[in-house]
Amino acid sequence: MVFPLKDKYDLRLYGQDWILRDRLMGWIQKFGQYYKLPYLSSIQKPKLHLGDEAKIYSSSRICINVHETYQRDYGGDCNERTFKIPLCGGFEIVDDVACIRKYFKDDKEIIIAKNKEDWFEKIDFYMNNPDKRLAIIEAGREKVLKEHTYHNRSEQIIKIYDEVKKHG
Repeated sequence: MVFPLKDKYDLRLYGQDWILRDRLMGWIQKFGQYYKLPYLSSIQKPKLHLGDEAKIYSSSRICINVHETYQRDYGGDCNERTFKIPLCGGFEIVDDVACIRKYFKDDKEIIIAKNKEDWFEKIDFYMNNPDKRLAIIEAGREKVLKEHTYHNRSEQIIKIYDEVKKHG
């Protein structure tokens, strides 16, 4: 769903595992980690620093977020980009992973593409209607700041612990 976009838009890909060389390096690194080989276990470094990632998200017209196949199939978890993009002020169109609706309101705080046709229609719509992105960007950022920071998660874990301790 990503590569056809390069024919129509100024598409930039960031991250690892997009090309065969990166995937091979990842396998070598996993081998090194498994067998505790220091050089091999740290052969692949992150390509972006957190500050660079934030600048990319906030300056992109649309940030597309594609999940692993198992995440789409089982819907139990989503990647960290789902939260990072709105936090950094980016406009996100994400593939349909069931749990995302638990965290965000579709078409209000994030845009979820239900299938391949919907994916391309939404990208075209929001590329041609940039003013429609602003409210969604702000609502998504507000939601992440309110409910999905590491501080929020820590408080949730402490509350669960306190409840278990009180009743157990």
